[in-house]
Amino acid sequence: MDRYRVEIDGLRGISVLAVLLFHVGGILPGGFVGVDIFFVISGYLIMSIILRDLQNGTFSIQEFWVRRIRRIAPAALVMCLVTVLIGYFILLPKDYFSLLRSLTCHSVMMANWYFNRNSDYFSDGAELKPLLHTWSLSVEEQFYVVLPVLMMLVYRYRANWMRLLLTLAFVISLSLAVVCVHTKTSDTFFLLPYRAWEMLAGALLAVYPIFKKELPRVLAEVMGWVGIAMILIPVLTYDKQTNFPGMAALPPVFGACLFIWSNNHYLNGAGKILQRKPLVFVGLISYSLYLWHWPIISYCNHLFVAYEPWLMAIQITLAFIFGYISWKYVETPFRAGFISGNKPLIYFGTLATVLMLVISVGLWKWTQPYILNKPRYNVLIDDVVGGGWSSDPYGLSGRHIGSSFDKVDFIVWGDSHAMALAPKLSDWAKSASISGRLYANSGRVPVTGLWANQDRLKRDEELRRSHVVCQAIIDSGCQHLMLISRWSNKVQGFNEIDQDRHTAAEEIENYLSDYRTDSYTKEQSGEVLRRNFVSMVEKFHNAGVKVWILKQVPETEYLNGARDFLKMQAYPCLNPIQQRFVQSEAAYDQRQNAVEKIYQSLQPYNVELIDVKPLFYSSGEPASIFAQRSYYRDDDHLTKAGVERFLEVPLTRFLERVKCDSKQGK
Repeated sequence: MDRYRVEIDGLRGISVLAVLLFHVGGILPGGFVGVDIFFVISGYLIMSIILRDLQNGTFSIQEFWVRRIRRIAPAALVMCLVTVLIGYFILLPKDYFSLLRSLTCHSVMMANWYFNRNSDYFSDGAELKPLLHTWSLSVEEQFYVVLPVLMMLVYRYRANWMRLLLTLAFVISLSLAVVCVHTKTSDTFFLLPYRAWEMLAGALLAVYPIFKKELPRVLAEVMGWVGIAMILIPVLTYDKQTNFPGMAALPPVFGACLFIWSNNHYLNGAGKILQRKPLVFVGLISYSLYLWHWPIISYCNHLFVAYEPWLMAIQITLAFIFGYISWKYVETPFRAGFISGNKPLIYFGTLATVLMLVISVGLWKWTQPYILNKPRYNVLIDDVVGGGWSSDPYGLSGRHIGSSFDKVDFIVWGDSHAMALAPKLSDWAKSASISGRLYANSGRVPVTGLWANQDRLKRDEELRRSHVVCQAIIDSGCQHLMLISRWSNKVQGFNEIDQDRHTAAEEIENYLSDYRTDSYTKEQSGEVLRRNFVSMVEKFHNAGVKVWILKQVPETEYLNGARDFLKMQAYPCLNPIQQRFVQSEAAYDQRQNAVEKIYQSLQPYNVELIDVKPLFYSSGEPASIFAQRSYYRDDDHLTKAGVERFLEVPLTRFLERVKCDSKQGK
């Protein structure tokens, strides 16, 4: 490839605009495929350069990597340093130290591995990670490390094997992506083995002679427009619930390949559209625009509660301003030889890596975010990040709560809702001079004999674990057991917030099954819960353990209640205080209707139900979730303040009953 392919810069422009308008309010719901188009372009251009230099006998690994350093390192370094500096002033401690860890991994080209283990690209929390977008840079950098070395060795010793090996690698990587997209969703999205085929698709365009032959004009016209359609249709129709990459990545990847191939010798109609100056300009600044757009969007999400159209316009404007400045004054000078010579540039690349490592590790160890210098926010920060207490739900000991370690007056078994109230319950138990044990783990229903569909492959282990806890409760000699869970999620299905965040298939994966029924409906899941619940409670009843059930607290319509409240307090000029409430009483009754029927099945076993509904609707109106603090951490978990505000009376009464029975030796 000797001539400048202006239409490829136009294609870059489309790609980065798709990504930008996906991240800004989901304007283009499938815009995330723009990254895949970048991968194709990168594979094509890089392989074209490598092949040309190999054929001319001028290829040098050192020269290749020097060009990559010029292209990638300076602009990325500046973006990272500014991002960390801003993060120091506005991020919460957990978010700040997560930022520093991601910077550490980015500096050694491993950001994709870090985010694979610590994030979901399409989750709500992803928008709070300012360096999340560096995952794609790491994928490309890893590809750049492997490809030139492999090509140099193959070309030197078995040049005729080059196309075969590239094709084989393409087929293996694509097969892995297609096969594993349902079982290893995060791996297939973030990791090179599952993404390499996209860059290899572009590389194959550069190495096979058939793709270099001149096409008939009519065919080239058709291919160009088909290619653009294969890109634009996914951009407009895909969304966060699309199983991606896998098979869904084939249209945009092959569409990009068709477009590049069809414009090899002359511009067709689609190519002429993409050579327009505005698109080409966006393509020229696409790397810097990509670098800066996501930190800007992420920090706006940290600062603002409401996501209004004017804020979206500001985000887009700032992205272009910072992208242009980076391209004009950082990226272009370095590419033009601001630092001349290979060795000085290699030294610069090494220094930049070391600098990012030193900064990230140093700040991680010896600094704390600025917000911690304002003590009045400490309890509000705890409301945001505090998920309560968990325990090892698979051992026999659980976690101690209350006063003494020598006895067990009561046991709490539950999911994340039990975790949320455990710290305050422990404080009240200490005040009452009684003690208990906690078995709690997020997502685990405290009932034996069943499993969530998502755990079907390890169902025997799930059954064993719940049986271990059940037996430990009986063997403890404790006479009071409180069960706490978000029961409605299993028998009524996802609420509106969860439905917006998950697919229908994921809702089915949330249902409960047992050896009698594989549940595919909420009715089946409810029946599985009912019969296993009855069986377990009967077992406890026969063992002399009184079962208490804390009914579910109302849900809200706000996914980030505590975080939004902190924003209102920390940045009142940006976020006027908004009053918020739990769901309506009618909505609560409808949500709990199926669960109430299960409760009725348990009455023969003297189960005590703790009804929380009157505490949230005492005035005939839904309770507010904001006061001096937020009472809800998210849409369904109480904060410590919420537990104290709504549950102190029923839980202290429960503890008084436990204490009374303990004194009487029951």
